[in-house]
Amino acid sequence: MLALLLCAAAFVTALWRLDRGTRTLWIRLTASVSTFVFLLLSISWFIANAFTGEGVNGAVFYHLRTGFGGAGLREYATLISAFVFATTCAAALAVLVYRRKPGKQPERLSWQNGILAVALPVLCFIHPTVNATLRDFNYALYGSESLMDSALGNEEAAEPFESHYIQQEPEWQSPPRRNLVVIYAESLEQTYFDEKLFPGLITELRELQDRAVTFSNIRSVEGTGFTIAGLVASQCGLPLITTGHPNSMRGMDRFLAGATCIGDVLKTQEYTLHYLGGADLSFAGKGSFFETHGFDSVMGRQELEPLLDDPSYVSTWGLYDDFLLEQFLGRFEQLSEEDQPFGLFGLTMDTHHPSGHRSRSCEGLEYADGRNRMLNAVHCADHLLATTLKAILASPAADNTLVVLASDHLALKNDAYDLLTQGKRRNLLWLFTPDSEPKTYRQPGTTMDTSVALLRGLGADVEAFALGRNISQPKTSLFATLPEVNSQLRRWRGDYAKLWDLPEQIEALSLNSQKRTVEINDRQFQAPALIALNDGKMESIRFEFDSRQNLYQYVQEMTPDATFVWFDECSKVRALELKLPVAGLCYFAGRTNGRRVLAEVVTDTEALNAGDLRSVSGGFTTEDQNNERRQRLATLAEYGVADLRQSSIQTSLLSVGAKLSVRSSGGPKSRSLLETASQKDIMERGIQLFALTDSGTAELIAHYDLCQKNSSPSKTPGEILQSRITDNESTGHRGATYLLVAHDSPTCGAPLEPLLEGLPLTEWKDLGFRQPYIALFSPNRRSASIELSGDRYSQLRVTFSGTELVAAAHQ
Repeated sequence: MLALLLCAAAFVTALWRLDRGTRTLWIRLTASVSTFVFLLLSISWFIANAFTGEGVNGAVFYHLRTGFGGAGLREYATLISAFVFATTCAAALAVLVYRRKPGKQPERLSWQNGILAVALPVLCFIHPTVNATLRDFNYALYGSESLMDSALGNEEAAEPFESHYIQQEPEWQSPPRRNLVVIYAESLEQTYFDEKLFPGLITELRELQDRAVTFSNIRSVEGTGFTIAGLVASQCGLPLITTGHPNSMRGMDRFLAGATCIGDVLKTQEYTLHYLGGADLSFAGKGSFFETHGFDSVMGRQELEPLLDDPSYVSTWGLYDDFLLEQFLGRFEQLSEEDQPFGLFGLTMDTHHPSGHRSRSCEGLEYADGRNRMLNAVHCADHLLATTLKAILASPAADNTLVVLASDHLALKNDAYDLLTQGKRRNLLWLFTPDSEPKTYRQPGTTMDTSVALLRGLGADVEAFALGRNISQPKTSLFATLPEVNSQLRRWRGDYAKLWDLPEQIEALSLNSQKRTVEINDRQFQAPALIALNDGKMESIRFEFDSRQNLYQYVQEMTPDATFVWFDECSKVRALELKLPVAGLCYFAGRTNGRRVLAEVVTDTEALNAGDLRSVSGGFTTEDQNNERRQRLATLAEYGVADLRQSSIQTSLLSVGAKLSVRSSGGPKSRSLLETASQKDIMERGIQLFALTDSGTAELIAHYDLCQKNSSPSKTPGEILQSRITDNESTGHRGATYLLVAHDSPTCGAPLEPLLEGLPLTEWKDLGFRQPYIALFSPNRRSASIELSGDRYSQLRVTFSGTELVAAAHQ
């Protein structure tokens, strides 16, 4: 926060000093753009900080890439609205900076103004949002072998991953028959047990602590600070740090398939494995993770919700803990009666940031004065978790069960965060074992070390599991033995990428439009997908699900000679090959600079063999083809459509100095709008009729939607115009100019003649479903009328001017 304030003070000072001198055009532009960028960075930092309490960190990057499906975003509606409002204000302020006239001080020398102008973007670059996360962002995009590494000269300092990653089958003292029960308490870190900070907050769990083996010094390190990362760290001994490979789990069929996790180990010992959680399994790929690593049943919100007596008893994040733990305890009792060892894992939800969700059964159970909702939820969780643990520990099956209570990660920004940050923040890890005396281990460790503690608690003779270590011995954890542990963990991104076990050599690749899948060898991925190839091998695969950017933006980032297969909506893929139609699913295989490419509509299943992929990797290249394709990609990114045609027209229908920008879309996925110097109108489906006023604005005088059932306009445009001319001749309407615009579709099969007959226009007669259309006309100047229509699902964008008209049609 201090760094942000100092950076902001420097920026404001430089901007103020610059404002007092003469400012040329480039200085004004630099000041304006820098102001918007600086404000946007600051806004982003505060928004991210509201979620994480640490500004922009690894959790932010992970969820930007994997998406927010299943997240309880309703809780953040106010925050999201604030972001939109603040960004709008930032843009307005940037405009003011550009337009502001210099002060009345003596003119400063041009070189002094130049230095101040250059200082503004420099201050943007050293902004905490950039400075603290640029390295993470670089790694997230390009992996460990990146330009950033070379520039900083730190590659030699990287420890070899192989010397620390230990993956071997645990040796068992005897065949393991002990059951395993693990409850992950959402964000319930050990700091909540601090009586100085939270007197009387945790009472019932504290009574159980004397029966547990406690690890009191579990730190949070890179790639372990959010829910799915905490699950991966504690069960696989690995951080979840994203790489250039995709981690959008909605598209992946397997989650870290190349890693060995506790579920895989227990499966070899004939355990049945089960997971129950209150949140949606799709969020961050939790369901995929458990299914990949040996779990027999995986149940989240969608699977458990039908069991609710009251279907409305859900929070924004999912099921309340009293219901979840009741189901969890019931499953434990059921499994205990079966003659097979089992692992039962659960994840609570009530203590989720920012304010928690207190279960209905805790009504009347408040902490202190009851004003802090998060602490009320924690106080309730204390009661619910203690009740569940007591029931499990009192069960006859407890004599043969390892029971674990752990936090999935440290609490993120919540209503109690100011108090939490005053304490010694550590994760919670308690083990209740049938044959171990209660003890507290204070050696430093991480949640990756939890994996070893669980295996040892089940009877395995193991000192290391992946990057996890036995922290019942001093100075064994990577936290204690690896210099700059967070930096080292980040450097191994390329090694983690291999653990996703993506197919390398492509033996068979098929695209299925019915299932919307890409099948590569024995793997199946969800479309849309972008597969990068290297000499016939699969280099990476990316998805668009809730991603930080669209697949065509990834294509834009590729080098011209990079070979890839892109399977997506035809309206997007046709940016690379205009022969493709607008509707349906299409694919493109080749290079942006390649003459030999494959591009077709996929109506059912399209198979590409190894020879096809090799053929598009070679062949002739052309720079002109590359430039054309990249220009269409840029148009797709800006307007949502690929093709661009331009023409220049002059019209006398507008007075000199008047300017009007109009966009007409022939489909529902893009906006149609009208802009003047003082207004911006977004159009609804159908046909809009505007009257252009002498003041330079456009007045909407009629709207017709022929796609709406039982739509029968009371007056046609011709009748409206005739009435205006007759009734207001003295006001000058006889010579007025009118604008007719279609959005989405001018008609859904209904004839246009009854509506538009009598206007000094003709092209509307040929308009069909979802064609864009713009017409500028005057009822008394038929010869001056201007009409523009586009192909189906295309888009028109026109800027009218009294002295110049530029028209662009996009399809």
